[in-house]
Amino acid sequence: MAAQMDCDDARSQLKELERQRQALEDEAAAIVSELDGLGVGLKDALVDAEGYPRADLDLYRVRSQRGRHATIRTDHKALMKKIEALLPIALAAPPEDARATPPPSRSVKPPPAPPSNAPWCSITEVRMSSPAAEAGLRLGDLVVAFGDALALDQVKPFVLGHVGRPFAVWVERGNQRVKLEMTARTWAGEGLLGCRLLPLQ
Repeated sequence: MAAQMDCDDARSQLKELERQRQALEDEAAAIVSELDGLGVGLKDALVDAEGYPRADLDLYRVRSQRGRHATIRTDHKALMKKIEALLPIALAAPPEDARATPPPSRSVKPPPAPPSNAPWCSITEVRMSSPAAEAGLRLGDLVVAFGDALALDQVKPFVLGHVGRPFAVWVERGNQRVKLEMTARTWAGEGLLGCRLLPLQ
């Protein structure tokens, strides 16, 4: 009974952390969009060719937004560590309310015959603005098929052979199997996907 309570508590905390994560990522994306619109981005110089502060910019605003973005990145890393610590507990047993309707996502409606094999890994990290995030992958999703890969050691060779080409990712989410479409590509972060996969024990 105590173990089940631990699982329920972990799921409740994960739900709140996921809400906080999404809020941070939305705010970070808005800051990047604003700075890009000003033509300075996150790292461009704020002085002109002669070394004087640029008169065409609200320098206080730019510095403030850059500072806020740096704080968001730090907060996001700390949040991800908390999420990773809770995931093994939350995944220890199926949720009590497996019939609950999942929140809206960008997932593609699955065809009548999704893969029948059991999940073999879980998603323990999805980085903001990554191909995985754009595809709709979520923390805690259980991977059933990753393109043609049906095991963790098959993912890397499959991805390297399909860079720039969309492929299907099947995940188990609650009591449903959901089909997502992902395209592996280079992006602002490391790797080609922007997610971390952890094998199920």
